[in-house]
Amino acid sequence: MAAPFRLATVLRLRERERDRAAQDLDQVQRAIAIVDERANEIQTEHRRMDLERQEASQGQVAIHRLLDAQRYQLILLGQLQHVSQQRQQLVQEKERREKILVTKQQAVKTLEKLKEKHQEEDRLVQQLRQQSRIDEWSVVREAHRRNL
Repeated sequence: MAAPFRLATVLRLRERERDRAAQDLDQVQRAIAIVDERANEIQTEHRRMDLERQEASQGQVAIHRLLDAQRYQLILLGQLQHVSQQRQQLVQEKERREKILVTKQQAVKTLEKLKEKHQEEDRLVQQLRQQSRIDEWSVVREAHRRNL
């Protein structure tokens, strides 16, 4: 019968920590995707305002439309800058979480290798015991055969 791996509980804890770190990384990656989507929306709106300004400046100039479009574009640029800063912070957080995940994965791999080593040693011990029993049985059988 194989001896239980003494660090099985620790291995399970490390696996949970690794899984949690992977979830945290996933969460920040989703946040980056949301911020990127928002940046695309702002850029699309900014381009739309460019077209609006071009239309307002052709033919008879519509000053109010032109000024409104320019003001709105300034607001959009401010929002874009804010979204860009958010993205930069999220990217830094992503890198931090990736490092944590790598550390957690290494801890799990170390314990898994230790478990494999333990299982291999246990298998060898079992094999030696079995061989010893076979040898003992052979000796008894040979002695019994000689006594007959």
